[in-house]
Order: sequence, then structure tokens, then C-alpha cells
Amino acid sequence: MKVVVTGATRNAGMAIIRALGQNGMEVIGTDNRTLPFGWTSRYSSRHYVYPLTQTAGFVESLISIIQREKPDVLLPVGGANLISKHKMVFEKHCALLAPEYGSFGVAFDNQKTLEECAALGIPCPRILTENEAMETLKDNSHRSEPVMLVIKPRKEVGGGQGVSFCVDGTSMKRAKNQIENQFGETVIQEYIPGDTECMRTVNLIFDKRSRLAAYFTTRKIRQWPPTGGTSALSISTAERELVDIVLPFFEKWQWQGPAEVEFKIDPRDRRPKLIEINPRFWGYIGFPIQCGVNFPLIACHLAKGGNAADWAYPKYAIGTKYINPTAYARAVRVNFRRTKHKIRFIRQVWAELKGKKATNNLQWSDALSVIGKILAELKPSNRSSYWFVTEK
Repeated sequence: MKVVVTGATRNAGMAIIRALGQNGMEVIGTDNRTLPFGWTSRYSSRHYVYPLTQTAGFVESLISIIQREKPDVLLPVGGANLISKHKMVFEKHCALLAPEYGSFGVAFDNQKTLEECAALGIPCPRILTENEAMETLKDNSHRSEPVMLVIKPRKEVGGGQGVSFCVDGTSMKRAKNQIENQFGETVIQEYIPGDTECMRTVNLIFDKRSRLAAYFTTRKIRQWPPTGGTSALSISTAERELVDIVLPFFEKWQWQGPAEVEFKIDPRDRRPKLIEINPRFWGYIGFPIQCGVNFPLIACHLAKGGNAADWAYPKYAIGTKYINPTAYARAVRVNFRRTKHKIRFIRQVWAELKGKKATNNLQWSDALSVIGKILAELKPSNRSSYWFVTEK
């Protein structure tokens, strides 16, 4: 089977190419950049460059690549939004497993996601209008425990980008302006209390008849930035109940393909609250692959018309830890500076790092692509900025 993978030089794309190549598939990588010295994964037969996904030429360029290569399957990592929008065009040339654009848009829009979940009875944070938020925050100076609200981009941007926590109207207006200048419209919602270990992630994939083929659940231990974002350290769990909570959303929207769901266990009532849905492959996809759930391989077979029942929820290793070394080092450094109990903190970190661990890309059998990605992201222009996350 020949597969074209977009976003081939990103964490998810590299892990997907490796997983497919190791299963004997011919993989063609595509992205809007090349890595230094032209280094690519040893499992990628060829690499093509397309324009930035925000530009008009992306779809035409990707179709041109597909017409040239004639793959069996297109697996979207980068540009998933536009690929879903032009799904019928791409399906004229190859098999594709992706949600319809209307469904994608509901999950891509944080406000619509929460509105849909509330209507379906799925526990989630309450959405507030700007006036409601200002009324809620104005009395905080007289409260022993101030109310906190979350403001973030309406459209999913990943990695905790644009998320701000506000306890007064002035900071909320400032954050709103900053976020809107960079990301567009915002949504204001209730803050669900709890530390990082209250966070859960659920990975899912559905066939073309919207039937669940596989799932994978994790509990976060550390994240970067610490206020919410990328998994820095997490552990695989067996929490099927989280899957069952969110299934009504995917059933209603007749979902096809992958999705990631974030929950937070609310310490006030111990109920999982749905925080957001990411309608595409997730950056740490190498974690479930190494634990035994090969989502990219499943996606390729489902794209070709395979049946979800053929996979019957693959079993996976429970208790394996995932580490993102860069994000983990940043999170530990920040938390170490904040804590007054340095020795206790060091012991905690030591305990966290014990046990079997998985990573996305630290696989030296594919060393050139790993080194190339590190070099590419050393450039200042490629570094993520977290100006928009305010400390609690």
C-alpha cells in the first residue's frame, strides 16, 4: 500500500511515517518545509514541499502531488481542516478517512464543541458571554476565593496556545485583545479546578460508518506550559468510561477518522468534564503506537473500506509512561523555581522518571530525521511563544 502523509516533518507526521514504513508500506512525506540538509525519515521514499496550509495554493499543490504519486491513501496530519473541506475532491484520486467538513468544524470550534456537549448531556465547562464574565469577575475583590475564568481562541490551535486565566475584568479584556489579535475570535468559559494529574486524554478512531475501531486513554503527569497544553509526561490508562461519555458526540456527527478528546476530573464532584476535542491526529501519536495501538495502520485500512469490527479495540500496555523531553525539562525547571520544597520536588521528579517510557521521535534507528527536526526547531522563528499564558 502506498500512503501520502502531510505534516511529515512534525512530531505526529514523523511517528506516523515510521509506523507505516515499519509495516512494509511505501510512504511519501509532504510538508511546507524540508529539514536541514534534506534529511527525512529513512521510512519515507520521497518528500514533497507544498505551500503553507493557510494559503490558497495548498489544496492544488497537494492534489498535484497525489496525481503524480497515485497513492492508495492520503493520511492528513498537516492541513487537516482544508483536506476535510475538500474531501470529495481528494477522494477522486485516493482513499481518505476524514470527517465531513461540517462535523470537523463543530469539533474545531471550541464554543460549538461545548454547546453541542451541553445539549447532549456530556459534562463540560459553562460558556459565558463577555457581559456575564464581567459580572462574575467584578465581585472577586470581596471574595475569599476569587472566581477564575478561562479565555481562549474559538478555533483549535493546539499546544495550549492562546489560553489565559483571568480573575478580574481588566486582565480579561487585555487577554481578549491579545488573543484576538493573534488567533481571531475568543470563547470565555468556566474554569475547572484541579492540577495536572486531573487531566485525561482519549484517542479515538472511527470507520467510514462512524463505528469506533480503537481507543487509547492517558493521564497527564506534567504538561507544558504548566497551566495547560502539550503532554510533557503522561501514563497510559484503562479508562473506557471516558470513551463512553464522549461517544454520543461522535455518533451525532457521524464521525470518520481520528480525534483526540481532553477531559479534566473536577475535584468538586469527581466527574470528568470535557475540555476540548481536537479533530485530527495528535502530536504524541508515537505513544499509543509504542503501547500497541497503531492508529496510522488502522486508519489506512479503514480508509480503504475496512470494518471497525476487524480491529475490535486493540489491547495496549497500561502503565507505560510517555515523555516529551523538551517539554518535560521546561515544566520541571519552572516548577522547581516555584516550589519551596526543593528536595521533595527532586524526589518527585526521580519517581516520575522511573518505569518503562515511550517517546515520539527519540528512535535512533531513524536518527537523521530526529536530528534534522531538532536543528530545524532551533531557529528562533520556529520557537513557540507562550506570552499568552498567565500564571495563576
